[in-house]
Amino acid sequence: MKAFAFIMAIFVLGWTQVANAQTVKPIYRQMPIASNIVIRNARDTRFEPAVHGLAFGNTFRNNFVSELDIRTGGLCGGMVYTALDYYNANRPKPNWAYPPAEHEILRKFIYNRQVNSIESNVDKWTELTINPFGTRNTEFFNWGLQGGPGGRMTELKRAIDAGTPVPLGLRSCGSSCKGDHQVLATGYDFGRYKGDLGAYKTDMKIKLYDPNNPGRQMTLIADPSKKRYFLAEEVDSVDNPRKGWLSWFVDTNYQPQRPPSVGPDAFANDGKIHALAIGIATGKDDLRGGNDNLNLTITLHNAPDITINNANRSKRWISGGEQWIRVPLDPPVTTGQIKSVNLEFSNYNSASRIDNWDIKNLNIRGIGNGINRQLYNRPNNHRVRGLTRLTMENRSYLAWINPRPPATGDTSPTLNEPSTLERNWDRPGAYYQYQTLNTSLGFRYCQQLCAKDARCKSYTFKVNGAGGKSCALKENIYPKARNAGAISGIKFKYLNMRN
Repeated sequence: MKAFAFIMAIFVLGWTQVANAQTVKPIYRQMPIASNIVIRNARDTRFEPAVHGLAFGNTFRNNFVSELDIRTGGLCGGMVYTALDYYNANRPKPNWAYPPAEHEILRKFIYNRQVNSIESNVDKWTELTINPFGTRNTEFFNWGLQGGPGGRMTELKRAIDAGTPVPLGLRSCGSSCKGDHQVLATGYDFGRYKGDLGAYKTDMKIKLYDPNNPGRQMTLIADPSKKRYFLAEEVDSVDNPRKGWLSWFVDTNYQPQRPPSVGPDAFANDGKIHALAIGIATGKDDLRGGNDNLNLTITLHNAPDITINNANRSKRWISGGEQWIRVPLDPPVTTGQIKSVNLEFSNYNSASRIDNWDIKNLNIRGIGNGINRQLYNRPNNHRVRGLTRLTMENRSYLAWINPRPPATGDTSPTLNEPSTLERNWDRPGAYYQYQTLNTSLGFRYCQQLCAKDARCKSYTFKVNGAGGKSCALKENIYPKARNAGAISGIKFKYLNMRN
C-alpha cells in the first residue's frame, strides 16, 4: 500500500525541476509594539543557502521505472533533505559545482531522500490535488495565508522560532503555474500581516533555499490579485510573465539521516589542476548502459594517459539528462599539460551490436584550489542530434584541449576550423601527414586533426583491409573519386577550390 501511494504521488507530483534538529539561537528583528501586531514578526535561522545549500543546481533526470520507461525530472525534495541532513549533522558538505553522476553515492543518497520526502507527505500532496475545474483555487491559496491554531503560517513560525529550517511543498495548478516543487524555509518576515486574511497580505515573505537557484537566498511572496505565490527575485514582465504556485504546506514529517562522507575538496594551493569534471549531456538517443558504455582517455603532455573504462558504471544515461564524471589527476598538472579527452563508445559483448548514443553537449572543467576553469565547451550544433552521434562505425569523439605541448611556448589560439563531410568519397592525392589509427577511432578523429592544423585543407579517412583505419591530411584540394567506406572533407574556407 505504501509503494502504491508513492507511485500515485509520482504521477501527481511529477518531480519537477526543477537525530534531532540542531538547536540554535534564532535571529529576529523586534517589531514596534502596537495593538493587534504580532511581536517579533521576523526571524531567521542560521541556515544560509550560499554556505549550507548544495552548490550544484537541480538538473537531474531520473529513470524512475526503467521497465516502463517512466522518467521524472528533478530531485528538489531530495536535495532539500540532503542539505538539511548535512546542516543538522554539522558535517562538511561537498562543494561541487556540478551534480553527482548516476552511479555516485551522493546521487543515490539524494534519490533516496527524494523518495522519503514524497512518501512522508503523500496525504498533503493528495489533499491539494482534489480541485475539480479549479473550484478550490481560492481556498487553497488562502491556506498559505492563515495563522491561528493549525494555520500554515503558525506551523512555519513555530519551527523557525525554534531555530529549525523546515521543508515546504509548493503546489502547482497546471500550465499557468510552475510544477510542484520542494524548498527549504530558512526564515520569515510577516511584516504587518497578522495571518487573518485581512490587510497587508503582500507583507508576508518566506526566505528559502531553493535547489533550482543554488547559492542564492530566494523569497516566497503572495500575490492576492492573482491568487499565486511567486519568487520575489524572478522578474515579471508583459512579454515573460512569471509563473508561481497555488499553495504551500509545511513538511513536518522530515526525519534526519546521516549523509555520506563526501565533504569539500581539499586541494593544495599550488595553482594546478587536481581533477577534471567532464559533463556530458545526452541528446535524443540515450546511452543504454549494460554492455554499451563509455570509456574515457585523458591524454597529457609528458605524462602517461589516464584511462577510465566503463565511466558510467554500466548505468543508463537517459535522453535529456546530463551526467558529470570526476577524474582525479595525481600528480596534479598545469592547464597546458592537458592535451585531449577522448570519449569512446564501447561494447563488452561482441555478440550484441552496439546501440547509438547522441551527445548533445560536452563540457570539461579543470578543478583545483579555488579553480573551476572552463577547458572545453561544445554546445549543440545540430538541431536534431546534437554535438555528435556515436555509433558502431563512429565510436569516438576527441576533444582537443591543448594540441601543442607547453614547452613550445606557442601561445597562438587553438584552431577549430570546420569542414565538410563527404561520405563514400575519396580525394586521392599527395598528403603531408598519414596516420594508421587505432580500431576504436572513427572519422571524427581524422576530421578534428585537420580542424586543429592550420596547414590542413582537406582530409581522407579510410577503413582498410582487415579492419585497419587510416587518416591522411592534405595541403591541397584534389578531385574526388567514388570509394565506398571512405570519408573526405574540405575546410569551409577552401570550398571555392573544390571540384
